[in-house]
Amino acid sequence: MQFKLIKLLRTRRKNLIRSQTPIILTCVILEILNYAFIKDLSFFDYVVFITVILAVIYTSVAYGLKRGLLSAVIGILYGDYVGSKGTFIQFNVTNERGMLLFSVLLLLMATVIGWLRNLIDNAIAREIAAKELAEEENRQLASILNQLPIGVLVADKNARNIKANRMMETIIGRKLKNSMELEDFRIPPQYSNLKVTIRRGKAVKNFEMEFVRPDKKIAFVRIDAAPIKDKKNKVIAWVSAVMDITERKQLENRKDEFINLASHELKTPITSLKLYMDVLEKQIRNTNEKKSVKIVSELQEQIDRLGTLVIDLLDVSRIQTGKLAINTTDFRLDSMIEDALEVLKRTTAKHKLILKKTPATVTADRYRTYQVMTNLVTNAIKYSPAGGDIIISVKKEKNYALVSVQDFGIGIEKDQQDKIFDRLYQVEGKSSTYPGLGLGLYISKQIVKRNKGKMWVESETGKGSTFYFTLPLANN
Repeated sequence: MQFKLIKLLRTRRKNLIRSQTPIILTCVILEILNYAFIKDLSFFDYVVFITVILAVIYTSVAYGLKRGLLSAVIGILYGDYVGSKGTFIQFNVTNERGMLLFSVLLLLMATVIGWLRNLIDNAIAREIAAKELAEEENRQLASILNQLPIGVLVADKNARNIKANRMMETIIGRKLKNSMELEDFRIPPQYSNLKVTIRRGKAVKNFEMEFVRPDKKIAFVRIDAAPIKDKKNKVIAWVSAVMDITERKQLENRKDEFINLASHELKTPITSLKLYMDVLEKQIRNTNEKKSVKIVSELQEQIDRLGTLVIDLLDVSRIQTGKLAINTTDFRLDSMIEDALEVLKRTTAKHKLILKKTPATVTADRYRTYQVMTNLVTNAIKYSPAGGDIIISVKKEKNYALVSVQDFGIGIEKDQQDKIFDRLYQVEGKSSTYPGLGLGLYISKQIVKRNKGKMWVESETGKGSTFYFTLPLANN
């Protein structure tokens, strides 16, 4: 510590001597000139006046306010020394007033020029400090981003000048340049809507994309992107998070393959079991044994439920593999719903199914639409255990038929409403759970989507839910 202090003091002393060298040399050179060449004191006064001022200006510009003032003091002392040999600066004033004018002028110039120099130095120092701070923050941010387990992309407002972290190189399987454009990522043509969405300044959420890496391996990523906006709500930059979901997709594919295989293997024995139970039921009914008939009926009901589950699993498998067959025809949607409700009325005694219909002919798969209606009404019955009305409505809106199924049951929490159409997701009640695997709504939405329609829900906890879906009108 003491060594550092001594070193600092020596450095300051050297700087002080170096800063005063110009004025000291000026005075020495002037004395030599006066002694050897310039004998006219009046002319010598002007030479002193000009050279000392120049020396003070130089010192103030080069070293700032304090050193400039010290240089001015040395210049004043030298001027006083020169004045002691005769009159100094003949401006028709006395020697004392001339000396005062010279002193004020030197001090004023040293103060103003030195202050400006310090001001500029401080501004430059602040700018350098700010730049160094920004560079340090950028280094820290880059270090943090490179440690993240997900890929991160940062781009300007035009989705150009893109920068990425190291994880992005791992995800896409190749080295990235320091600055890229969106086209450098070779987004497959079928995902061109992603580029359009980004360039329009809209957020991208849970966008899944498949692509082929340079090593010919198929990879899957999930992209979340959001614009960064200024105070005027204008997009100034983009940030995107890219997650490698290849392993998850592979697991899902293996699971789907297992479900598909298991469903097919279960379908045949369940069909055989149902046939045998039908035969057994007929034989037992002939014996008039009421208890046995009841047991067989319950077994039949459980077999039907198991059969429905297998059909749902097969449908999920077909949806995942893109093999869900959709056979579109023109049919009266209101009549089909009326037929479905006639069957569903027999499944509940506590609920009243009310149909409000407008004649509407749609182009869709009739069987699959019947399946959607059965799922929605069955859910409405299940999630309104206290009974009551269930209102089914059919009406036309522009080029679509709009169907709604409204119940007055437990309702759905707001944070669950975006998830209920996910595969295997089940609505949770406050005090009880409800049977099922959470496949019905997922299948229903996929069916509606493949029939060029939409499905959504509006709900309030404790007041019930209303599910909507649309189908295109015929001859549209």
